[in-house]
Amino acid sequence: MTDETEDRGATGWFSVSSLGPQHDLPDDPVRDVDIRVDEYGGPFWSSDGALGDDFEELRAWIGISRALYADVMAWHDAAQAAPVATATQRARQKLLRRLAAELPPEIEVTDSPRNRQPPPASPRTGVVE
Repeated sequence: MTDETEDRGATGWFSVSSLGPQHDLPDDPVRDVDIRVDEYGGPFWSSDGALGDDFEELRAWIGISRALYADVMAWHDAAQAAPVATATQRARQKLLRRLAAELPPEIEVTDSPRNRQPPPASPRTGVVE
């Protein structure tokens, strides 16, 4: 005789209802954000590493708007195509200012020198101008 409450192990197909996006927030809150060109990590970074490029996660973690997210992603795509363009760097600076204006004050928007791209070399001389 078996106990009615005994776990017999289910077999066959079953379904779990979707509860919508389930986002695990980082263990520590995001304290700083920078944007950079990185083919694999995406454009959003903190001092702890890549934040990824999933809008729903970024909205939950840092409070970014859909419009600013779309603009940063478009910049990232363009910057990968022309990584040393001066226009790309100017656009990055504008996006950093927008991030600083939009994100909560407890999140610092950084402009890490290691994330800046060197100015392009002159096509005629090969020297950085």
